[in-house]
Amino acid sequence: MNVINNQKKTPQLSGSSIEEKRAELKDYFRNTWATYESLFSLINHDEAYYLRPEPLRHPLIFYFGHTATFYINKLILGKYITQRVNKKIEASEKLIRLTYQAWLQSREMKHAQKTLELLFSRFKQPKDGIELLRHTMDAEQWSASLSISENLNKLDLIPKQKGQVLLFEGIANYKLGNQRQAILFLSKAMGIETSKSQAKGWLNYVKQ
Repeated sequence: MNVINNQKKTPQLSGSSIEEKRAELKDYFRNTWATYESLFSLINHDEAYYLRPEPLRHPLIFYFGHTATFYINKLILGKYITQRVNKKIEASEKLIRLTYQAWLQSREMKHAQKTLELLFSRFKQPKDGIELLRHTMDAEQWSASLSISENLNKLDLIPKQKGQVLLFEGIANYKLGNQRQAILFLSKAMGIETSKSQAKGWLNYVKQ
């Protein structure tokens, strides 16, 4: 592969001839494709394709085939073509991409939770604690949620914040099998206007 030094500018969609515009777009696509592939000419050893220079990204070999398989998958999805080039590779590329996205999202959530834990432990601000509580509840970390709630209850909370904490305490206790405690906290949450509606719904559910 040779490095491409004449990358074309993105073409305008306006024009007077459909056929000339199609030819221009095709030429632009081929030029862009060649430019992308030329990037890999900088790799001098095949072993480098299997390295992961950036921890949050795949090994380079993934990106070598990613663009082509991405195009094929989109063309199949749009029903512009019906025949795959390599069914095994194209299917695995999509699976890897979706798995990676889920993994990255999970990693970001963990990072956000650690940041909130640090903020709450250092400054003891109710808003940080409640945001941390939301994260642990979303992650179904019920015991951790109760521990955070206990620390929040030691702070000077406004009614809305108190209602949120009581609601989460009730839900977490229910999830841990502590029905009596769940009913107690949810009943208290019903006494606060901002959490009344949600607490009532959960209370009816818990009592079934």
